[in-house]
Amino acid sequence: MNDPTPQKPQKIDPTQTLFENLFEFSPDAIVVTDENGRIRNVNSQVESAFGYTRAELLGLPVETLMPERFRTAHPNYRGSYSAHPSVRPMGTGLELLGRRKDGAEFPVDIMLSPMETAGGQIFLAVIRDVSERKRAEEALQQLWISKEQTEGELRRLIDAIPQQVFVFDADWTPLFANQRELEYTGLTPQEAQSKEAVARIFHPEDLNQLEGLRERVRSEGAPFEMEARIRGKDGQYRWFLIRDNPLRDEQGRVLRWYGTRTDIEDRKRAEERVRQGEGELRQLIDAIPQQVFVFDVNWNPLFANRRELEYTGLTPQEAQSKDAVAKIFHPEDLKQLEGLRERMLSEGAAFEMEARIRGKDGQYRWFLIRDNPLRDERGRVLRWYGTRTDIEDRKRAEEALRKAQADLAHVTRIMTMGELAASIAHEVNQPISGIVINGNTCLRWLAGDSPNLDEAREAARRIVRDGKRAGDVIARIRALATKTVTVKGRLDMNEAIREVVALARDEVRRSGVTLRTEFADDLSPALGDRVQLQQVVLNLVMNGVQAMSTVEERRRELVIRTQNDEGDQVRVTVQDSGIGIDPQRMQRIYDAFYTTKHGGMGMGLSISRSIVQDHGGQLWAMANDGPGTTFHFTVAKHH
Repeated sequence: MNDPTPQKPQKIDPTQTLFENLFEFSPDAIVVTDENGRIRNVNSQVESAFGYTRAELLGLPVETLMPERFRTAHPNYRGSYSAHPSVRPMGTGLELLGRRKDGAEFPVDIMLSPMETAGGQIFLAVIRDVSERKRAEEALQQLWISKEQTEGELRRLIDAIPQQVFVFDADWTPLFANQRELEYTGLTPQEAQSKEAVARIFHPEDLNQLEGLRERVRSEGAPFEMEARIRGKDGQYRWFLIRDNPLRDEQGRVLRWYGTRTDIEDRKRAEERVRQGEGELRQLIDAIPQQVFVFDVNWNPLFANRRELEYTGLTPQEAQSKDAVAKIFHPEDLKQLEGLRERMLSEGAAFEMEARIRGKDGQYRWFLIRDNPLRDERGRVLRWYGTRTDIEDRKRAEEALRKAQADLAHVTRIMTMGELAASIAHEVNQPISGIVINGNTCLRWLAGDSPNLDEAREAARRIVRDGKRAGDVIARIRALATKTVTVKGRLDMNEAIREVVALARDEVRRSGVTLRTEFADDLSPALGDRVQLQQVVLNLVMNGVQAMSTVEERRRELVIRTQNDEGDQVRVTVQDSGIGIDPQRMQRIYDAFYTTKHGGMGMGLSISRSIVQDHGGQLWAMANDGPGTTFHFTVAKHH
């Protein structure tokens, strides 16, 4: 493309890597093709040079960018090169042409470089529009060999070229420098033609490189270019792009070296700003109070910030290895992560999860992991950017809260059972009374002169039956009264509710309440803790009984229903015919320590809602069409 001119600094996207910035802001056109010659990517300079948009070129054969007369034969040349790929630098002496979208042709230099990637081999073509250079070279050569033009015309033309132009003989002795060269360096024409002129104006570090390069091309006689700092007459150095081309005789011997120096100081400063921006971005990422990481589209690690390295103890190289994740994730969480990532590969959606990650001290801590995809214009995922936030303290606080809630729930159960003392005593006394009666009966049958063993045996069976019944009652009471950890498993809600009803039956009957159950025969098993969910049912039953304690003019009725609900859940409903709840107070009944009952603690519904929410469900109340209130709660089904 045309020699670069100073460009206005562009705002750099912090998510771009330095390589992507240099690719996009390169002064040359860059085309990336696959092994079939299809264009996979281009930079903005290709759009400027050839007149196509990036979207128009993607997927097209690379022959689109060359004159039509060369397109038929080029695939054969491309196939030969693909079979034996190697780096081909610019300035190989080939006369190459590019073709713009409007059909215009222009001379180019092309550097080819093969690259191996995870997706296969690709080819990088750096294309430089040498139209201006060609015109300058042709003008110089024509003017030097033309005998029809005067030396003054030649001088004016060369001085008008918007570059510094110079001529050397075959051994690099200066012969000529145009006016722009003299004006910039401050040298006189005589000084510019001295052998030490180059040494006077080139930066010492770049001078060594130039001398080595010239020594090499002296035998090859090939064009070359380099970037170097040249001192101006103000004593300040500026960066220049230096291009030298040989003039040969009929035998191919070099007669002259014609060259140009193009000021690229603004471009170099822009590149430096990009590098500084990359450094500042790295510092910013390292300062973020989170672990930051980058993966490619197939989850191969590409980058981890300093916090990630400091926590895990991994080196940057270890953090970029394929097994890095497996080394630091808890085995149980690793399986979940791998399954989630496998699904995200096809969906390409953002996700988050909680997992335990091992630190350099060997201890695991909980982290919240969030991954987000970076997509191209077609929506294809290019990268995965993610963060890991330490939530160990939060998890411990949640565990402490669960323990406190469990302790409070246990206290509430004990208090509720205190309210059911009479009912519980009745439930225990019934089978015990049966045991006493049947024991006396058995003794009578055995005390006669002719013991009736059959009747005695039957009485003994009744004693065993009542003993088991008393044991079951005591077991249920003990389960509710014992302080245990939460154990969620397969649960028959109908059976769990029957046990609660059995404990509360006498209290319900003593309160003049008729209790009716409407259980779904096809009710799915629930996933839950038996004791905790029984506590919720018991609380709702006792609330319903107490809500009807002042009702005299109508029947006191309590109905418990179960059903399969939407959303893969089981629903339990407790409906009373009591005095109802003031609509303005409906939202406050779940608040801790809020109660409408004399002597109540105001914790029952608050704890019940926490239990239900911990089971993945909801608890809510609704006013009946008639008198009373209906409470519903849902829990997840067991699978």
